[in-house]
Amino acid sequence: FYNYNSFTKFESNLISNLKKFSNVIIVSKDYKEYVPKVYEFDTIFEEVNFVAISILKLIEKGINPSFIKITNIDSDYEEIINFIFSLYGIETNINNNYLISTNIGSLFLNMEGSIKDRIDVLSKEYKGNEVLNQIVNIVNKYITFTNIDVVNELIKNEFKKVKINKEKYNNVIEAIDYNNYPISDKYIFMLNFNQGSIPIQYKDEDYISDNMKSSLLSDTTIDKNIKEKEITIKNVLNIENLVITYKKSTPFGSFFPSNLIEDMNLSVIKDFKYDEIYSIDYSNILYAKEFDNYLLYGTVTDDLKKYNATLDIPYNTYDNKFKGIDNNKLLSMIGNGFNLSYSSMNDYYKCSFKYYLSHILRLNIYENTFATYIGSLFHYVLEKGLFLDISVSSLVEEYINNNERVLDSKEKFFVNNLIPDIEFVLNTIKNNLSFSDLKDIIFEKEVNVIKKGNVTVTFKGVIDKIMYSKADSNPVLVVVDYKTGNTDIDLRYVPFGLSMQLPIYLYLAKNISGFEEAVFGGFYLQKVLFSKPVIDVKKSIADLKKENLLLYGYSNSDKEILKKADNTYVNSSIIKSMKLNKDGSFSRYSKVLDNTEINNLITLTDKKIEDAIDGICLGKFDINPKVTSTDNLGCKYCKYHDICFMKKQDEVLIDVPSDLSFLGGDINA
Repeated sequence: FYNYNSFTKFESNLISNLKKFSNVIIVSKDYKEYVPKVYEFDTIFEEVNFVAISILKLIEKGINPSFIKITNIDSDYEEIINFIFSLYGIETNINNNYLISTNIGSLFLNMEGSIKDRIDVLSKEYKGNEVLNQIVNIVNKYITFTNIDVVNELIKNEFKKVKINKEKYNNVIEAIDYNNYPISDKYIFMLNFNQGSIPIQYKDEDYISDNMKSSLLSDTTIDKNIKEKEITIKNVLNIENLVITYKKSTPFGSFFPSNLIEDMNLSVIKDFKYDEIYSIDYSNILYAKEFDNYLLYGTVTDDLKKYNATLDIPYNTYDNKFKGIDNNKLLSMIGNGFNLSYSSMNDYYKCSFKYYLSHILRLNIYENTFATYIGSLFHYVLEKGLFLDISVSSLVEEYINNNERVLDSKEKFFVNNLIPDIEFVLNTIKNNLSFSDLKDIIFEKEVNVIKKGNVTVTFKGVIDKIMYSKADSNPVLVVVDYKTGNTDIDLRYVPFGLSMQLPIYLYLAKNISGFEEAVFGGFYLQKVLFSKPVIDVKKSIADLKKENLLLYGYSNSDKEILKKADNTYVNSSIIKSMKLNKDGSFSRYSKVLDNTEINNLITLTDKKIEDAIDGICLGKFDINPKVTSTDNLGCKYCKYHDICFMKKQDEVLIDVPSDLSFLGGDINA
């Protein structure tokens, strides 16, 4: 047995048995005993900065970087080391880039189709790419699975854990394991010499507890901790050119030095600082921090005096403007094309920088929340239950059983309490069919419109419900979108690319094969999740709920067309605020458009889609939140405040028209 640090009880027992019938030779590891220098630093940043400068000083003396190592690095140090070392021009082999953060990984997860189809597409663009090879190795094990949603989640979790294979270079500072690395003629910087980090502390949390280990010839937690401490001391003192450092704090907490310092009787050098400036960039950062402390607390330090005498920084003059992106790089990020939808286009028009962060850099990770679960549940039941003779509770149970999300007890309670409301909604919608001639219904219709240019863009959307009559040669369509939340449908914002959900449904429906010549009886939202009704002594709760279910949107002003959609349009039972005056004119609250205006709205929608595509492909991603005289539409609910640092001068004031005359004709809006 050669070069063992020590033996466990189990190994010692094996060796004792071996000695009964075999010659056993144990060659102990040869340890020397050097005395390292130990440095204390207030913060992890000061600690890493000291190591960076010390490395540069060794290189200045002619030491090859391949002979300089760092050790005892954990995840808290990786980002900080890479950041500070890069400011000094020092390369390391530390790798903290994961597959989930790569463009290819993101593309794979966002693509539709089978695993094989997605890999085939990516192989054409990234053939021979090492990242793609890593992805192939991971996804191959899932190729036979049929549930794509589950598989995608499993693959995404693996992408979060697997690091990119980093190319190996000569003359970089290598991070090593000091326990197993042959250290001779090397210069070692051992960081993170803090309690809890070194030595490793074992706990009694194995499957086999300490109470059982003694009888099983296995080391207890106490045994392992004693051996770990002894071995660590031997390994540390065995390194000839060793510098030890530790910190007292990070931004997230305070730390104590390792008790090994006392056990090894090492002296500690405190308050050490280099006088020279080796990195202008990092010194500028430190100078700015000193300025912060001076302005906040009035403190004047020696560092502030030193930096003030030698450096000049544009303090407090941050420019948050988007500086642009190289078009070739943008096109490579986009690839052969991209998808656009109502929600992503709405992001672009609200603030193009928000689109850039969400859909180009892909910082907006989709989360399957309970709210989206409830929305999908409503869609499922209203689609299946409209023509099937099956109870709502059975449909709800069917949806729950077929969905991968496992509800907790609170969520189950909420869903069960929704069943009476869903039944009421379904019965009301069924009853409303008797008021319309449009008996044929298409549910959940996915529509893809291909836009070709420098890149191929697919404009995508799903229409919840299309009502029409197969008997009509030029069918009359009614488009309905079920909503479980609130959506603004004010068409006055359409010229600015905003509030376009209903116009986009018109546009998508017009692009369905067979509906090119169709006319629209109306296009509406229907709010299917009740808010708490406002009590009205003149109306029952049931009447208030029915009012909540009235279609909310725009109708065709041609009464012959409208009559097909709603036989009760004179005093409508199904459309909110739809009513005729005694003289036969529409009431002032009825929202109506004529055929010309509807077609102009579709044309304008197409133009806004084209404009968004052009802006995206040209890299127009300025910080430009749209605001009205009363509301900041772009920044409301935006999660990127800590990135953009939006200023008042970045706002783009939009002058919202008072009516819809921009569509042509007289409109009662």
